[in-house]
Amino acid sequence: MHSTASSLQATTGSSKLQERSARSLSSQTNFSEPNFSQANFSQANFSQANFSQANFSQANFSQANFS
Repeated sequence: MHSTASSLQATTGSSKLQERSARSLSSQTNFSEPNFSQANFSQANFSQANFSQANFSQANFSQANFS
């Protein structure tokens, strides 16, 4: 019983140490909360770009001389 409690305390201590080191690492770096999630990529002009309404669908290819 005593050995189980001491090993549990040791495991908890090491996990707290990892949590503390991870927290200090994230506070020193912007990698954990980058600007990519709020970047312009999600609201980019690609979804409303001219590619979907491009002239390719109404282009001269369908009426071209290839046929």
